[in-house]
Amino acid sequence: MKLNKIITGAALLLCAASIGAQSLELHGEVDATAYGVGQTFSKTGDADWDHTDARAGLEDDIEKSFYRVDLKLNAANFEFNLGLKLPLNLNDDSEYYTDYTDSYDGTPFYQGNMKVQFFNQQMNVFLGKFEDFNAGYIFDGYVLGSQNIRNLADRKEGQYFTAIEVTPYIIRGLRLLAGIPILPVGGNGVQNDRESNQWKNLYKKVKVAAGYELEGVGKFTAGWRPGTYYTGVKAYDASSSTSAFLDNYFGEAFVQADLTKLFDTLGLGIKFNVSYDFRYRDDASYKSFGMSNGALSYETKEHFAAAHYFGLSADFSELIPLSELSLAAESRTFYADDDYIASDEKLFMQQLGLSGEWNFSGTKLCAGLDFVGNYAQDANGTAFTYSASDGYAAISRDHFDDLQIGWNNMPSTCAPASGDPTKYIGLYFAPYVKYNFANGYAKAGIEVLYSAAIGKNDTNTAVSYRVPLGLVFNF
Repeated sequence: MKLNKIITGAALLLCAASIGAQSLELHGEVDATAYGVGQTFSKTGDADWDHTDARAGLEDDIEKSFYRVDLKLNAANFEFNLGLKLPLNLNDDSEYYTDYTDSYDGTPFYQGNMKVQFFNQQMNVFLGKFEDFNAGYIFDGYVLGSQNIRNLADRKEGQYFTAIEVTPYIIRGLRLLAGIPILPVGGNGVQNDRESNQWKNLYKKVKVAAGYELEGVGKFTAGWRPGTYYTGVKAYDASSSTSAFLDNYFGEAFVQADLTKLFDTLGLGIKFNVSYDFRYRDDASYKSFGMSNGALSYETKEHFAAAHYFGLSADFSELIPLSELSLAAESRTFYADDDYIASDEKLFMQQLGLSGEWNFSGTKLCAGLDFVGNYAQDANGTAFTYSASDGYAAISRDHFDDLQIGWNNMPSTCAPASGDPTKYIGLYFAPYVKYNFANGYAKAGIEVLYSAAIGKNDTNTAVSYRVPLGLVFNF
């Protein structure tokens, strides 16, 4: 079955590439990451250090190591995107990319979508299966990458999306978008018995965004969704009832400013963006205490819980007089109020990222350093959930995001005991060297993570390292 899917996908791409079109782009990428060695040292309190066995192997995370082929076809007012993506072992039975119409069977088609333009490009219609799709309304950070702002569609939240975007001539630079996650169905595509696609449920899942580009300054965007439903996601459908598509995990609103040109007018050459994200939900863990028959009792009530994220990211490369040096910095601050992440829990977290790279003149060789520092504090030691299979502690993605004590999914420590306030420290260092080819690069270095969880009576500590060896080719 897996081989048939891969052959079918390759045949479709080749057939599409042979069809005449006004514009046709075929792009591929191979990202092969291996670890020459990796190991974790850990200890609890004053106990002796323990360590895992040194290990080596290929990275099996499809987000970091993969084969990918993308086709983009433009004809008149129509744009079609088709993409295949598989891990290096060619296994498509994982939960990474699935086919909703085939009982969530694994699929190599990680995207298949279209964009149709109307009224001289004053209106765009998007529909299909998307990955990491935000239609240009969310800007990445210069160091830490993807923002802690949810995409319009992606693998973790739901890949299926249908939207209308308006870009009116009368107000140059303005963009308005509204969309909903319409799931694909068999037959004529209507199927009135498909409850997830009935309007009484769809309107709750609307996602809206707005953007405005101010000439000489930059771009300003905002977005809002009343609820987050993880529509068409295997992990949530498999663990919930048949009406899992009605489970609302949180509402979200965000604003961003991507000020890439503001300082150009001042001659400073700094690019930066600023982000604010607000999330809210009704939590049922609030306990109202009282007396009943002479004894203390309580009842559980829903109450409003909220979380905040503020980010500031800057690229100073053009400001530095050394053309060989590129430098960027980023700050992210998180605060989750009572009960937002978990019952009787709150969290403050500060994240700092720095990256620098030196290009050796006259060569294709460069060297750099990435640093990420995390400091967090919670009320009861339950904000970060430790996964024994993954080996690191992270905040549950249900309501927030995959915030980790460390970085880059490296093995880290966990809270020593629940019920006590806990402080968390994570320090990630990654020096590297990279050699650029005409169509890719080779990269080698070392990643080191120090992590500590400091409780009331004890401290857990871990030091992890690994030696990544990466080869990336583009065509």
